[in-house]
Amino acid sequence: LRMVAAASYITMMDPVNAFAPLNVAIGEGHITIRGVRLNFDELVDERQLLPDNALPLRENIGKAEPFAHLLLKNLFHDRLLELIHDEFDMRQEERWKSHSNAYEDTRRSTPGSRLGPAAQLYFWLVNSWPVTQFLSTATGIDNLIPDPLLVGGGMHETRNAGHFSIHRDFEVHEKTGLSNAMVFITYLNKDWAPSYQGSLELWDHERQLCVKKVSPDFGVSLLMPHGPNSYHGYSTPLNIPVGRTRRSVASYYYTHQRDTSGRAASTASKFLFTARSDVAKGVIKEFIPPIVWNAFKKLRR
Repeated sequence: LRMVAAASYITMMDPVNAFAPLNVAIGEGHITIRGVRLNFDELVDERQLLPDNALPLRENIGKAEPFAHLLLKNLFHDRLLELIHDEFDMRQEERWKSHSNAYEDTRRSTPGSRLGPAAQLYFWLVNSWPVTQFLSTATGIDNLIPDPLLVGGGMHETRNAGHFSIHRDFEVHEKTGLSNAMVFITYLNKDWAPSYQGSLELWDHERQLCVKKVSPDFGVSLLMPHGPNSYHGYSTPLNIPVGRTRRSVASYYYTHQRDTSGRAASTASKFLFTARSDVAKGVIKEFIPPIVWNAFKKLRR
C-alpha cells in the first residue's frame, strides 16, 4: 500500500501534468497534503487486511442480518479522512451532480472528475490490489474489478432535509456492463447525533421493516455485497445544524459474471416504495424500443 500511494502521487506530481494536485509534497516514506504530514505506513491499518483476519469475516458477513454486510472501524488514518472531509467544501459546483426527485435528494461527485488529493489518495488505496484482495477474501467473490471512474461512487453528500429512499443498488455498470458485486462506503461525520437522522437503514427480506441501522459515524466503513434483497437507505429527511452535511466516500466493485435468468439488468437503483405512475412508466418502457421512448421524452420537454 505504501508503494501504491507513493507511485500514484509521484506520477501525479509530474510538473508537465496539468492535473497535478496543489499543496502536495512527497517525502521519504510520507506525503504532505495542505500542511498535514501522513506517513505511508499509517494510511491504512494493514493488520485488518491480513488473510488471517479476512477469512473469519466471511462467516460473519454470511450470518449478518438482514442481509450480508460488514462494518469495519478505524481502517483509515483519521487525518486522511479529515482532509477528505474538508475537500467537500473545496470542490467547484460544476463537479457535483445533484439528484433531486421524489426518492432522493443527494449529490455526488461527477464520474471521472478531478478529486482533491486526499480523496484521490483514498480511492487509489481502496481500489488497490491489497484492499481489493481483502474484500474478495472476506466475501468469497473472486476476480473483483474496481472502477476508476467511480460511477455511482465517489464523494457523497446530503444536505439538511435531504434523504435517500429505501432502494437496492443498480445491477450493472452503465458504461462497461459489468455486474455490480458490492459497495464499500467510509463515513466522514464526527459527533453525529441520532436526532440528525441519516442512519443507513437495512431492511428485511420481506421488505416490510428496518432490521438494523448504521450510524454514519466518522471512520466507520461499511461493506455491502449486492443482492436481490439488499434494500437500504435513509428515507427520513435530515435534521442537522446549519453548516453541517452528511458526507461519505464510496467505491463499487464489479465482476464479469452476467445475469443468466433472462431478465434485463437494471443500470439504476430500484426503490422499494415507488409511486404507481412511476411503476406504470417502468412497465411501458420495457415494451417500447429505446428509440421510441427517447423520442417521446423529447416531445414532452
